[in-house]
Amino acid sequence: MKQRINARSVSRFITGKYFIFVLCAVVFALFAALAPTICSSQSIRNILVSASLTAISGCGMTFAITLGGFDLSVGAMMALSTCVMAKLIPSVGIPLAILIAFGVAVVVGLLNGLIITKLKIQTFVATLAMQIIIEGVALIYTGGLSASVFQYRDMQVFATGSLLGIPLPVIITAVVFLICQFLYSRCKFGIYLRAAGSNEKAARLSAVPVEKITIAAFIITAVTACLSGLLTLSQVLTTSASIGSSFSLNAITVVVLGGTSLSGGSGFLGGSVVAAIMICIIENGLTILGYSDDIQRLVIGLILIASLTAKTFLTPLAKKEVVTK
Repeated sequence: MKQRINARSVSRFITGKYFIFVLCAVVFALFAALAPTICSSQSIRNILVSASLTAISGCGMTFAITLGGFDLSVGAMMALSTCVMAKLIPSVGIPLAILIAFGVAVVVGLLNGLIITKLKIQTFVATLAMQIIIEGVALIYTGGLSASVFQYRDMQVFATGSLLGIPLPVIITAVVFLICQFLYSRCKFGIYLRAAGSNEKAARLSAVPVEKITIAAFIITAVTACLSGLLTLSQVLTTSASIGSSFSLNAITVVVLGGTSLSGGSGFLGGSVVAAIMICIIENGLTILGYSDDIQRLVIGLILIASLTAKTFLTPLAKKEVVTK
């Protein structure tokens, strides 16, 4: 009797976009066994709130990576937005300071898009240069000193507030995800975005406004970074020009782990959000077990390498049927 094992199905599952959900569940189950306190309602609440910072920026980064590039300036943009808000709140109030910070984010995203589309500079170089520029602007703006809003406790509502028992950062993340998902899946913008990321030359020949799509994508990325900055400032009530030093890599990590292709053309917003939650589960679990931040970063890095390696070797296998008799 012949027994057929469809290796292609297994490979498709592992390299598929929904595998991140299974991996997240496995990671949570593992830490639940090793550190049962991670299952407490307060621990889960902390994980979701912490994940919201990276998840929001990850949603924006998904647009940039779908184009076949990425935005290295989001960390500096997040830091600059917190500095702008912290410095302006005493003079103009919280609402106007937040509005100005988002205006700055739009300008930064616009500049990124224009540099890439008009000057024909690769996204890596363009956004790296923008990161350096923004960091310099933030240092000049703050005088190299930290800025705080401890006396403005109303800012904490974004971090500690809740609606129907659900933390406000989690609600904000859900709203951002739904908006981004609508743009990505239900609008022409998303279709054009994937087309431009898959084959820019063919997209141009098909009358896709590639330059406008690119500019819009980087504006979205900058705005989501600014929103993450708002939540960060509301949590710690103090900031500096270096607060977002590793934030860009964190955002890129969750997007890649979530199933968005680095080569462009396809992305998975839900995967980016779940990957952000998974990373926070790992960090929280290792902290409970007594491991340092260095070990946490090492583990996350190894998981990223393993994920990319699996996709590299299993994707070709997923495209053809292997039959073992």
